[in-house]
Amino acid sequence: MLTIQLLAGADNTKTESKTAQAQMLILELLADGKRMPSAELEKTVNERGISSRTMRTAKSRIGDRLVTEKDGTAWVCYLRN
Repeated sequence: MLTIQLLAGADNTKTESKTAQAQMLILELLADGKRMPSAELEKTVNERGISSRTMRTAKSRIGDRLVTEKDGTAWVCYLRN
């Protein structure tokens, strides 16, 4: 599969590694029951050179463990136990 992608000129390795970095960062930031405003989480991830789009992909790969819910006027993220 990688050979086909390389022949086609696609380089998904860089994207995949950024997605994996984003996943690890999100899991690290929200470890031990921490809650973080969604905007702050995105800002922190962006400051590490990871795009908002890649962050969304990472969040979707984390799946049901990642909860984003409205808390007053802000959206807050945390990990489900």
